[in-house]
Amino acid sequence: MKFNEIFNLQIFSILIIFLLVFSIFSGLASSLKVEGQNTLIENNTEYIIEFADRPLFQHINSIKNRFTNNIITKSEVSNYREFLLKSHKSMKDKIISLFDEKLRSKIVFSGEFFGIFNGLCIKNIPENFVEKIKSLNFVKDVFPNYHLKFCLDESVPLINAPQVWKLYDKYGNNIRGSGVRIAILDTGMDYNHPDLADSYVMGYDFVNNDTDPMDDNGHGTHVAGILAGNGISSNERYVGVAPDADLYVYKILDDEGNAGFEEFIKGIEAAIDPNNDSDPSDHVDIISLSFGTDQPGKPNDEISSKIDEVVDMGVVVVAAAGNGGPGAQTITSPGAALKAITVGSVSKSKYISITSSRGPINDSGVFHIKPDVVAPGIDITSTRLGGGYVSKSGTSMATPHVAGAAALLLQVHPDWTPAMIKNELESTAEDLGATGKDNTYGSGLINIFDSVNLTSSGPIAILNTPYTVEKGLIDIKGTAMNGTGTPEDFVNYSMYYKKDSSWIKICESDVEVFDDVLCQWNTTNLESGIYKIKLQVVGNNRSNIVIKDIAVGYDLSRIIISAPAEVTEKEIFKVDLIDINGDPVDAFVLLFAPFSIPRLKYGSSMEFKAPIILNPFIKKLNAKIFVFKIESLRKEYTNITILN
Repeated sequence: MKFNEIFNLQIFSILIIFLLVFSIFSGLASSLKVEGQNTLIENNTEYIIEFADRPLFQHINSIKNRFTNNIITKSEVSNYREFLLKSHKSMKDKIISLFDEKLRSKIVFSGEFFGIFNGLCIKNIPENFVEKIKSLNFVKDVFPNYHLKFCLDESVPLINAPQVWKLYDKYGNNIRGSGVRIAILDTGMDYNHPDLADSYVMGYDFVNNDTDPMDDNGHGTHVAGILAGNGISSNERYVGVAPDADLYVYKILDDEGNAGFEEFIKGIEAAIDPNNDSDPSDHVDIISLSFGTDQPGKPNDEISSKIDEVVDMGVVVVAAAGNGGPGAQTITSPGAALKAITVGSVSKSKYISITSSRGPINDSGVFHIKPDVVAPGIDITSTRLGGGYVSKSGTSMATPHVAGAAALLLQVHPDWTPAMIKNELESTAEDLGATGKDNTYGSGLINIFDSVNLTSSGPIAILNTPYTVEKGLIDIKGTAMNGTGTPEDFVNYSMYYKKDSSWIKICESDVEVFDDVLCQWNTTNLESGIYKIKLQVVGNNRSNIVIKDIAVGYDLSRIIISAPAEVTEKEIFKVDLIDINGDPVDAFVLLFAPFSIPRLKYGSSMEFKAPIILNPFIKKLNAKIFVFKIESLRKEYTNITILN
């Protein structure tokens, strides 16, 4: 070992010892300080207590059928409210009785709730009293008041939605999703929540087979708030992406979040034909799906194929990628549907969530990149079942961000097809991957402000190409047309390809193409490898360009390595190996990082522990994962960054 490495190691060891000693004395000092004072001063915590009795709005909803035309008398409302007021006083007295005289003087009750949530806020109680309060027979739940920790005003601005709200459509209305109809297929929705009541239009419960899609889990309510919450009960602090959109709520998941194919189909059919008259012309504009199968899906499975049919009918379908995490082909259905907008999850710092599913997806040996885009999905605060707010994470939370963004686009361009909406969200996304679209971030983080701003007078460029093609004469399909509704605004389009150097033209045309063959590309004499193809559509005001990777003459012996792009030191991460058909491949895998011992393993799926970065001044190390298949003399590698 070199002298400077030994020196750095010694300094690091001294710092560790110092921190340990400091933490021990800090702990002793802290305990001495608490022992000499009232513990309430040191643990000034705030909790929400939820009572078991139904809140006023839920009570009203439960007795509607007792009255003609669902009209509830004022006396019925006032009587139940008076009951809640009296019970609150009695319950507070019983809670106070749990504490001794010294502690009682410090306790503060605040924020009593009756309408959509039956409970109150309590401040300055020791943590060890929480379980005692929970044990009271009139208490339903006690939980910390985390409403200031995570919030939508950190995720919605991340996709630039608030900037869009200040813009106007051609009718002079602010762009907030007005007139756009969105179906949420989930656990239902708490339509009594003040942030969601104005958005709710209609729905159905396919779990209990009734017309009341009231949420009994909380997942659907959380999703709905991200999509269209208006923030009324929080002074507009927690506003969804498209707060003026109309919500059609179909409960297909039970109280544990489970559903079968039957419930899925019923929910989809209801969204396509809301008035159940067998005429799908009144279908919703967007369907938001924050659920997936428990195993990776395929584009041609029963769920994904039905989704593609729905898109063909003119409905934008936004689906979660799944929470399968790193690994080869962990995208679930319906996210595996080729025509759906499949959404992965990133943090508010724009790093991929460790649980966000990765592509590619295998369509009978042809691979397609998924997810399509990513959106915020970690620690997202949104509407809570029964009132208030709660923080959740997952691609379930990322999905309604994108569904809301699609609603804003549709308000501006109500005649746009699902393919146009998908393309615009992809082409204006912020690239977060290494280069171009990839199987971790897709095209990147959606930027709805750029999507709305740039499409007001620009052309449409869409490439519908698979990731892998054989050598020969290839049809390149897509769309090249104006985006204003005026044919005169379209000039022409051109197709190009390149492997390493400059762009080479494939074809050009001055005729608009909608979801059809743009060019024929002869790849017979090209070397096998990864190429880029570019479609440039020119209009009178601006041009639009889309670039995609395409593998020509794909090497069938190639090993596809699935591993995270970044890990922190000591983190356990997974490496999966597959072939072109998506089947596991056994090979030797070597993890090589500077200043650490190489790790060698054999198999098709294995776990590694990221090495420790001994030098505290080094923020990250660039490491490599090498793969060797001895019998075929095949070797591959991929890069991985280790963060300190």
